[in-house]
Amino acid sequence: MAASSNSCLILIHALLLTSTVTASTTKGLAYASYLKKGSSLFVDHASDILQSPDGTFSFGFFNLSATAFTLSIWFTNSADRTVAWSANRNRPVYGSRSKVILKKNGALVLMDDSMVVWQTNTSSTEVDHAELMNSGNLVVMDQGGNILWQSFDYPTDTLLPTQPVTVTAKLVSTDLSHPSSFYTLRFDDRYILSLAYDGPEISTLYWPNPDFSSWMNYRISYNSSRRGVLDNLGQFIASDNTSFVSADWGPEIKRRLTLDYDGNLRLYSLNDSNGNWSVSWMAFSQPCDIHGICGWNGICVYKPVPRCSCPPGYVVRDPSDWSKGCKSTFNISCGGSNQRMGFVRLPQSDFWGSDLDYMPSTSLDACEALCLARCSCLAFEYKSDNNGCFLKSVLLNGKTVPGYPGTAHIKVPESFLSETSSDSEYTEFHNCDESSRQVEVQIFDSNVRNGGKATMWSYYYGFLAAFFFIELCFIAFGWWFITRKHSEQSEMWTAEEVDNA
Repeated sequence: MAASSNSCLILIHALLLTSTVTASTTKGLAYASYLKKGSSLFVDHASDILQSPDGTFSFGFFNLSATAFTLSIWFTNSADRTVAWSANRNRPVYGSRSKVILKKNGALVLMDDSMVVWQTNTSSTEVDHAELMNSGNLVVMDQGGNILWQSFDYPTDTLLPTQPVTVTAKLVSTDLSHPSSFYTLRFDDRYILSLAYDGPEISTLYWPNPDFSSWMNYRISYNSSRRGVLDNLGQFIASDNTSFVSADWGPEIKRRLTLDYDGNLRLYSLNDSNGNWSVSWMAFSQPCDIHGICGWNGICVYKPVPRCSCPPGYVVRDPSDWSKGCKSTFNISCGGSNQRMGFVRLPQSDFWGSDLDYMPSTSLDACEALCLARCSCLAFEYKSDNNGCFLKSVLLNGKTVPGYPGTAHIKVPESFLSETSSDSEYTEFHNCDESSRQVEVQIFDSNVRNGGKATMWSYYYGFLAAFFFIELCFIAFGWWFITRKHSEQSEMWTAEEVDNA
């Protein structure tokens, strides 16, 4: 009987030890870190959450609203519960009777009532459990601890440290008003890691600088692999030679690399004391260089912060969503029409790409005549520095930048010119109403301050200052040592001369 009691105590003790390994505690609540085969998490059970053993990440149903939920992984201690990954961001489930279950056949399945919304490709009897790792990686494993499926292979808009971007794993940004937007981080056909605007009708690359060759951008094309990863210290390195470092480089900092809804790629660092994020690196300091940021026919202007506007003869399609761009207030007819056309000028402006033709060393009058002769030409760009003529088939990626050596000439009916003004030159977008058609492009300043403390840039510059100070001390010490040595030798030579005398 005593032996039987001892066996029971040993078993209970072993179970308690196991629970401490597979569960984490946050604010007094214990959450499991894994989901056994045949078990479920329910949307209407607030405690149905998996948490990484160190408590950094949580997995479960994330509420977009009172009735819409995504199956997501988020940072537990960030102020806004920042989402790092979602299984169904394009198809939220209802806030009642939805669940995720690790079926006995091995598939991890998300159910909206009785409808399958999402599932893994792990239909195997070898599956043992699903587990949320300290890295933020959700994995489905067999009894031997081998990974059969992992969320790291299917990123959404964010990369976590040690999570790679590959030929098949790319980032797609999340729009404020749409689940997914048109911006992607991916390897292009030249094996170069690029930011792309993948719109419904056109696709363009805008990072690295599309006007430069791969060598001018310090990239290596057609490399043997396509892989990039952010390490735990804050440095990103890719196979095409892409490399950048967080301003707060070092260990023990939680970070994420996110392709934001505005098309800018930013590296964020978490402040553990208040749960806020700071930008420690970004791809673009000038957001107007991001393609498609103001939509079709829209143009980005610094006033002094970036704003979207419509050129003369165009009005905004949807003031609440600039990704829809602008639409014309006139029609251009071709083929035997007697409609007379003219141009309005936008100095220091450009619509990058979509060139019908390019003629170097061409006069302005000749460039204008070429665009008038082609119905598909909606505008032309004239560069004053080299007399270059660029005929445009669409108006996309528009921007106005002080000092830019080009002028955009937009084709409009001559009747439009006579109705608006006798002067066809526009230095401002007079047809746009400031209150409804011109909105600020939301950007994130890298000089963000949290709780009155300097940002990560101050730490960066402080580190450089300390480094140079230490180097100066070494130089001063070396100079002192050499001078002292030389002085001792001089004294020794003087003593020898006295003895010889």
